[in-house]
Amino acid sequence: MSLVELLVALTILALLSTAGLKMFQSTQESFIDGRTSLAKAKRNEAIAAFIYCDFISNALAMSDEPQLYTNGAMPADLQAAEKLAVATIFGIGSRFQFAAPKCALTQNADPDIGVVRFPADCITYAQTTIAERMNGLLSRGVKIVFAIDGTNTRFSVSRLLENTRNGDIATAYVDDKFCLRMAN
Repeated sequence: MSLVELLVALTILALLSTAGLKMFQSTQESFIDGRTSLAKAKRNEAIAAFIYCDFISNALAMSDEPQLYTNGAMPADLQAAEKLAVATIFGIGSRFQFAAPKCALTQNADPDIGVVRFPADCITYAQTTIAERMNGLLSRGVKIVFAIDGTNTRFSVSRLLENTRNGDIATAYVDDKFCLRMAN
């Protein structure tokens, strides 16, 4: 074996080692990002449970402006977490009228294009549809989180809704269409 062959072999080994190390680092970063995302989602879910309890007990202040949610009864780790903003879209009553949701989907969620559709005027307040009120919040940079009953599916919307007037079928484009795979 000549010196040139040895140098070529060492160069190839160095390149393969560098590529392997880069792949390992990328995988490790992905894993850490995923764990961080999961931890954040779990904290937000726990905070949402407190928000829902306050909602049911009429303890939330009525406000069209998004306000940071605080609750002294939450554990310290939840109080120190990233704050969620809460705004009143309509009233302080339950989201259900007996067993029927107030805003039922007009058709199955479409996970291929990431769309859900519902009657824009399923709830109106002072001649304003729920879809128009949602667009008011979305235009201020608020992200709205929806739940589809009976599926444990939650998804967020940060883009303005389409078709928001009385009689329209509102169209909401979800931030992560994968969330809709279980919605139907």
